[in-house]
Parts: sequence; C-alpha cells; structure tokens
Amino acid sequence: MTKLRHWLSLILAPLGRRKWLLLVSLLATSYYAVKPANGFLPGYWLAHGWPLQCISRESNEFKLSPWIPFTRVTEFHLGPLLFNLTIAAAISLSLVYAWHWHCERNGSWRRFDLKELLLITLLLATGIGLTLRWRSQIAANEKYVEQLQEIGWFPFGRTPIPPWCLQPQYDAGLLGRQAWYHTFSLAWSPEQPDIDINRQMIEIVNRGETLPLQVFDLECDDPRLTDEGLAAISRWAPHCESLFFQSQASFSHLGLAEVARNMPRLNRLTLWSENLTDESIAEIGQMKNLTYLVLDDIDQRSHRESLEYLKKLPRLKDLQSPKHWVISQADQDEFARRGVRLRYFGE
Repeated sequence: MTKLRHWLSLILAPLGRRKWLLLVSLLATSYYAVKPANGFLPGYWLAHGWPLQCISRESNEFKLSPWIPFTRVTEFHLGPLLFNLTIAAAISLSLVYAWHWHCERNGSWRRFDLKELLLITLLLATGIGLTLRWRSQIAANEKYVEQLQEIGWFPFGRTPIPPWCLQPQYDAGLLGRQAWYHTFSLAWSPEQPDIDINRQMIEIVNRGETLPLQVFDLECDDPRLTDEGLAAISRWAPHCESLFFQSQASFSHLGLAEVARNMPRLNRLTLWSENLTDESIAEIGQMKNLTYLVLDDIDQRSHRESLEYLKKLPRLKDLQSPKHWVISQADQDEFARRGVRLRYFGE
C-alpha cells in the first residue's frame, strides 16, 4: 500500500502543480473534439467531432442561422465521442507532463538544453514533412483525375478541405487554403457519345488503377452501363461513399451484388432503373452502411414485400421508395420508431 501511494503521488503531483495548464488544455482539446467540422453544405448540414465524426446536425430550412448549439441533432455516436475525448485527454496529459518535466529538469521554463531543442526540431520536421507529403499526394491525385476527363469522367464537385490529420493545422491557418482544393465528386459525361463506359472501366481495372481516396462520390447517367461495367467501377472505387444513377441503367442485381461486396463504405445510393427487381433490392439490403437510399422502379417490376430486405439496413435514416409500393401503416410505424424518414420517390 505504501508503494502504491508513493507511485500515485509521483503520478498526480505534476497534475496538481500544473492544474491551470491542465484545465486550459482540457478545455481546448475537448472543445476541438466536439467542434463543428468543415462540411460541403454548411448551411444545411453540420458535422461535429475530430478526429471522428460523432454528431450530425440539420439546420432549420426556414432559418439557416444562427444555430443553437447541440440542437436539431440527426445522428449521435457515443463511441466516436468517447474516442475523441480520450484523444483530447491524452494530448492534455502529455502536454502537462512534458512541461512539468522540462521545468523540473532545467529549473525554469525559459531554459532549453540541446536534447530538448533536437526533439522539438524533430517533431516540427516530421509535421512539415507529412504536410508536404500529403500536399504532393493530393496534387498527384488531381493530375490523375484530370486525365480521367479523356475517357469521360469529369469533376463534379471540389473542396478545399484537407485530410483529417491536417485539420488542426488547417483551422489554425498554418496551411495555404488554396493549395488543398481537390475533387471529391466525379460525373460520367463523355464528350463523344460513342465512348463505351463498360470497356473503359474494365480496361482501367485491368491496369490495376484505383480511384484516389479523396474522390468518394460518383454519378453516372449512361443507360449502357452493364453488370460488368458496374463491377469494374466497384473495384476501381472501393472506398466510394455515394453512388448516383439517374438513367435507365442496364445493370441487374448481379452488378449490385458486386457493389455490396466491393464498396463497404457506401452510405448513399440513388438508383433510377428499369431493371429494378426484388433480387436487386435484396442485394441493396446487404449494403450495411447505407444511410440514404432513393429507389425509382421505372417498369414497376419490384414489389412492396421487398421492403423486408431494407429493414435489415441498420444505419438507414432516409428512404424514398418507388411510387407504386403501398406501404402499410405498420411498416411506416416500424421505420418511424427506428428514426427512418420514409417517403415515396419524388416527395
């Protein structure tokens, strides 16, 4: 017991002597753990949390600002919040112990020895090196995205937001904001109508190419897209989070099965198809990370009973079903209890 008290006193003594530094550090890092993060539509949707998103909020459509903090919460994740706060506490404790060790070792906070200066230099050099590496990687990815225009993929959305690991430096204004502009969305829109999307995507995959991680949204309105072409897209962009098909696509449930298998991060899917069947919806039911789903069955080949497959989606928040589905009140109530916004297509 004596040894335990001795070790506890050694551990807690620096915290007691530097309590004001600890308090300020905890306030600053905890705020950053839950602060609003940069978003693509800040007027309508806002994400909170760093390094993990833990809260999502939606603004009032009739009064976009000001927002009252922590109101209109649409998503809350306790696990990421606890992780963020743990990171914040670890950073604060590391800072307090390092400052205490420095002051005790040198007798004054103004004195720095050679080892400390070398350590500080190493940390700064590492941070600068990682920043330059990320910047060069983003530039290389942008060059690759520009080359995709030759086959028909054109930039559809751009953002200046850097990778999450550089978010603190970006917020502090230590990074040039213009240098971080990069494409996050691509749309298939070939200048020459004879370009075959299926052949192009299969050739890209055969060359071993993959879409840069910074591009996570794809839109395609080519009715010639087949199961083989869709499978190639799913292998080319395995990290894709959003897919938008707004034409009478030719692919079937076999192509959607490849999407479910190869795109585990997919959370938004919009599908207008004349080949939408119950088998297709069964494959969509395997996309466990979907939060937003829009379905339009042009030929009305699917049935309301397929709704059972969509009930298996654990993270679903917004569902627009085909117009010809007649959804029972019991099913509507079940989705409402889960917090799912249920609508018919076009509403």
